[in-house]
Amino acid sequence: MDQSAKQLDLIADKFEAGDFPTSGRSTRCAETVETYQVKGRKVSRKLLIYSLMLGLVGCADSTGKLPAPAVPADRAETSPAPAWAGWPADGPPPAIVPFDADTAKQHQQAWATYLDVPVERELELAEDVRMKLVFIPPGEFQMGSNDDQEPVAVTLTQGFYLGETEVTQAQWTAVMETKPWTGETFIKEGPAYAASYISWNDAIDFCTKLTEQEHAAGRLAKGWRYALPTESQWEYACRAGTTTAYYFGDDPAHLGDYAWFYDNAYDIGAKYAHEVRLKKPNAWTLYDMHGNVWEWCRNGYQYDLPGGIDPASVEGSDRVYRGGSWNNAAGICRSAYRSGVVPSSRIYDLGFRLAAVPVGGAEQEPVSESR
Repeated sequence: MDQSAKQLDLIADKFEAGDFPTSGRSTRCAETVETYQVKGRKVSRKLLIYSLMLGLVGCADSTGKLPAPAVPADRAETSPAPAWAGWPADGPPPAIVPFDADTAKQHQQAWATYLDVPVERELELAEDVRMKLVFIPPGEFQMGSNDDQEPVAVTLTQGFYLGETEVTQAQWTAVMETKPWTGETFIKEGPAYAASYISWNDAIDFCTKLTEQEHAAGRLAKGWRYALPTESQWEYACRAGTTTAYYFGDDPAHLGDYAWFYDNAYDIGAKYAHEVRLKKPNAWTLYDMHGNVWEWCRNGYQYDLPGGIDPASVEGSDRVYRGGSWNNAAGICRSAYRSGVVPSSRIYDLGFRLAAVPVGGAEQEPVSESR
């Protein structure tokens, strides 16, 4: 247990024992202690620790032993109320966008703790070929942009995992034992380059095969499976709490620090998908969500954005892809930008990112006539 975790655990002990002094601490902390001690509120230890982790009780003292609250007291009263009434009463607060990078990490850790899952999972696909996935907490956000289709409110009720990077050539070959990009144009080969010339159908086959392998080996719980992310999961994960055009802000002049796109790839003769993980990640440590290769999503494509609770529309013959590529201008690489194409398409700048999702319900894929 690291030092911060030990401190949280000790404070939780004092709360439960009714022996937590409020002298010299914030008014908000004193009020919280009174709520727990005098009013006799009974809560689980887990919930108490989640609250401490998220800074909701404001109990850091003058020694600075605990981090400052993630949501300052003067902002807490204006935090948006959840739109969905089904959030678990004993769970941490939902991740309601907007929130900053520190809060993004705190939501991530709090929900992983609540669900008793790791924040990161690493798969060993073959000798020296690994894939890391990071946990994305459930939450609420506005999907889309007024520059495109009208935004819609989305609630994602379940946490999920998403690949830290796009699937690479080495990762694809380790699972599928093929190299569909070999001999094609606009390709540079190597283990860390993002895989392209992957159709939606191919990507689904990858997910299905990997799920079966990992279930058989006992490395993946039966309640989980590998899949493509829905486009709402994709955009929510890309934004990581932001409402700006890109996960770093609105100014495309900074895009080159975070993405391979037209200006720093195609326009200088580097006309191929690049190695992953060379640019800056977002707050949930996801790399290349902007640019490099377009990424397939699970949804059927329709013009109007699918909103609501866990949207996963299967309408339409095309499939959604997101994120832009090395061949696209900055405006195409925005968090909200979307497009669609038939699921059999294999294109030089189109790949995918693996998700791990709970089994059942909305996450089942649409199936094309060709499958």
